Amino acid sequence: MEWRLQGIRVVLYTTPAALPDAEEVWKKILSPRLPENVQRPKGMGMPQSMASGSVRGNQLSVTIQPSRIDLIVSPETNNWADENIDGPSLDDLLKPSVVYGQKIIEMCSGTRAALVTDAFKHASSYSDAQRMFQEELDFVPHLNDVRDINFQVNPSKPFSNWPNQKMFRLCRWSTASMQLFNMQIAGGHFGSTLSPATGPIEQKHILSFQTDLSGEPLAGAPLDSGTLKDMLREMGDETGKLLLNGFEGLRQ
Repeated sequence: MEWRLQGIRVVLYTTPAALPDAEEVWKKILSPRLPENVQRPKGMGMPQSMASGSVRGNQLSVTIQPSRIDLIVSPETNNWADENIDGPSLDDLLKPSVVYGQKIIEMCSGTRAALVTDAFKHASSYSDAQRMFQEELDFVPHLNDVRDINFQVNPSKPFSNWPNQKMFRLCRWSTASMQLFNMQIAGGHFGSTLSPATGPIEQKHILSFQTDLSGEPLAGAPLDSGTLKDMLREMGDETGKLLLNGFEGLRQ
């Protein structure tokens, strides 16, 4: 069973002076498509902004915060709640996220980048999720009557073209259970109320896999855009390898 992608986040760490507006970033990576929603909160001290919208079956948002730019790409369909809904493939979500991130790097100077991925597999029960966990990490001791199992490691490796620069590869496997409440809306448009619908509460079980790849924090001047773009590309390749090979991908 392949991992289903729940969302991908690309982060560019930058200097406050280099922060653009979120709508400006959106137009840079998606022109001529315009965002469906733009927010610029007031009274937050340093300028902050957010732009979001639907792009080719995915939901995309750009958030500008002090010293960082976040790009989040996630499927529009809630595929973790329904295992019968086909989720996006690795190529559908990961590759466009890296390309969008590289376009952001072209317009903003940055000190480092990060690529975060949330993936999961459906399980029929909690014991099934435990079994899947053991298959992924057969060296972790099996404990009976234990819930919410998780395992986390953060090994580093040098970037291919910059052997003095480290790529950190934080990986976390965990089991999870979620209760889905069946809700119904009653009343008019302005006076509607939300109440639980009759029928059982549905419980879902998953095995979760989160990867957080990032460059080494460096003091001093920002890296040139060509270096950062290539580092992000390599982090994308490494993420794909981890999603395909699991823990064994960390050994390669």
